[in-house]
Amino acid sequence: MASAQRFPSRLLSRRFARNQEEMKSLKSTFSIFLLFLFSLGQTKAQSKEELSYQEYIQNILLFHPLAQSIKLNEQNAELQNMVSKGLLDPLFYTDFANKNFNEKEYYSTVSSKLVIPTTYGVDFVAGYNYNRGYFLNPYDNTNSDVLWNIGIEANLLQGFRNNERSIGIQQTALYAQQFLNQSKLQLNNLIYSATLEYLNWQALYQMQNIYQENLELSMEYAKQTKVLYQGGEKTAMDTEEAEIYLQKAKNELEKNSYYLLKATAGVESYLWYNSGSLKLAQNTVPQRQIPQWNIPEPNANDIANNPFLLEYQQKIALSKLEQTLKAEKLKPKLKLKYNPLFSNLNPSGFNGLQNYTFGLELTTPILFRAEKAQVQLGELKIDALEFELANKTRELEIKLENNLALQEKLKTINEISAKNIVGYKKLLDGEIELYKFGESSVFLLNKRQESYITEKIKFLETQLQLNIERLTYTFLNQTLDADPSL
Repeated sequence: MASAQRFPSRLLSRRFARNQEEMKSLKSTFSIFLLFLFSLGQTKAQSKEELSYQEYIQNILLFHPLAQSIKLNEQNAELQNMVSKGLLDPLFYTDFANKNFNEKEYYSTVSSKLVIPTTYGVDFVAGYNYNRGYFLNPYDNTNSDVLWNIGIEANLLQGFRNNERSIGIQQTALYAQQFLNQSKLQLNNLIYSATLEYLNWQALYQMQNIYQENLELSMEYAKQTKVLYQGGEKTAMDTEEAEIYLQKAKNELEKNSYYLLKATAGVESYLWYNSGSLKLAQNTVPQRQIPQWNIPEPNANDIANNPFLLEYQQKIALSKLEQTLKAEKLKPKLKLKYNPLFSNLNPSGFNGLQNYTFGLELTTPILFRAEKAQVQLGELKIDALEFELANKTRELEIKLENNLALQEKLKTINEISAKNIVGYKKLLDGEIELYKFGESSVFLLNKRQESYITEKIKFLETQLQLNIERLTYTFLNQTLDADPSL
């Protein structure tokens, strides 16, 4: 479907506010890239093709169904704005009645009026009446002329300033903001979950290289051990031990291959083109460098404007508008109608203020018990939402503070681990030299190798956790969609 290919035109970030020519160029370029990078497994190239993080996320934003559905929220926001404007649309009424019996026109009445509403409880009204007939009610007599009127209808107490119309306009504006906020939340959720899959794929691919290095080292040791055995410097038990370590290295590589295959499938689940999913070619690899995210220090303004919290703030704002309407019902209803009358559209037909219709209508409960209870219920609802907002705000502050502390700990761990890798490599190289001259054993050599490989794996695992913490911090700030590189 054509709609499945359309990139969301306004995704709450300036980077998405591209014009149509830029969008067509981007999609055309990306389509060429996809045709080059992805395949259905029919061809197998030997060279590696890198799928960068930027290209991965751009594909998701262009083609993923959830990214496409975000545009529905934007359309909802636009429609809510239209609803808001429609609340002030003029209204036209007309009423026609006619009775004929025994070839006599008992009566024929026509009444029409145009109502122009305002945000206050005042409507401007203009209309006419034209009535005739043998048995016309004297009340409806217009003296065979069209009787014009122009005037106002106003709620003087309940509904004068705060009424369903004025509150409705404010509510629809808030609904529009809610839809846009939901779009931002959904977009950041999508990028976050997709990035987790990419980081896992990236880490496991790098681990695959480490396990491949481990296998090559084990193969070399097994080969050297056989040579030394043939020279009488090693025993048959040494060759058997070296072979066991070699099989262990193969097994570790296969285990990681299993997890890498699952991680690749996780990445593929986010890749789409047009209306269909994509499968990565076997030679596709992740980028080597780690994606970087802006990690600003938390401040009160950013936290207050966080979409997680804006969701609760908007709920409170809507509840307060509902509360305003409930409080308005504690007032009596007093409706005034005043319409000067004139017999034709010529100004001379207007006879000062002598011809008019005027009316007052008063309605009021005696005890206001239901109205008072509704107001109290509304206050309880607002209090509950404000408590929830305060709790969520504190939770977010703690998460951001703890996340920064965790990042510092992981950085320290990785710095130590990086130094250990260098140290273990020196020990391994030294042990290899000793082994060549028969001054070491397969057991000691394997221990050196195991320490070296294990430390490299630990470094990658810690690096992955650090990347996840950085990603999570950006996600908690809801700024993943604000990355200008995407």
